Amino acid sequence: MEKIRTPLKIRPSASFGANIRLCLISGKHGICMIIFVSSDLQVASLGRIQVIHVFDAYKLLDVLQDLRHSFSQQLLRSGETLRLVVVDSACAVIYPLLGGKQTEGMSVMMYVARELQTLAHDFSLAVLMTNHITKDGSAGFRPALGRSWSFVPTTRIQIHRDERNKQCGNRLMSLVKSSRQPTNLQVDVKIGCYGMLDEHNGSNTSGP
Repeated sequence: MEKIRTPLKIRPSASFGANIRLCLISGKHGICMIIFVSSDLQVASLGRIQVIHVFDAYKLLDVLQDLRHSFSQQLLRSGETLRLVVVDSACAVIYPLLGGKQTEGMSVMMYVARELQTLAHDFSLAVLMTNHITKDGSAGFRPALGRSWSFVPTTRIQIHRDERNKQCGNRLMSLVKSSRQPTNLQVDVKIGCYGMLDEHNGSNTSGP
């Protein structure tokens, strides 16, 4: 396995646990994969994570703008290439600004979207953002940030309970948007404390 590149994790809320963070950073070429590695590599990987806590949408926007402005200097100073930015999750700080008389919420959301797209397109970063989903009577589920956000990411993966078999505790992982793969692809997964489990033997899945 190649040397793992430096990731940056922005946490507006506490959704991911430490074990899941290990899964996210242990990827070939810096691409996000679910994989379990040796303890020595886990320690080295954790040492490369920079975690920034934000508690409102404006601070999140400041962090993203600072990252964009200082990106070139970061590369020269640290010597390690930033490959992955994880925002977990923007919904926690943007959603309270949406609806009602708070008209600035949509503007802030679009500014955040533009900053994330700039990081991905201009600096070739992998950007992963978690977003809650809510029930929609007509379409089943929709992004908690509304339909406007659904046009922002290039790839959308939706994870939800299998309504056809609620007793099993499994999740359906659906590809709902992609420019490279046919949509509506689904896979039945079981998620445990240490990531996704092999449905056949209950063991953890691992990458190549």
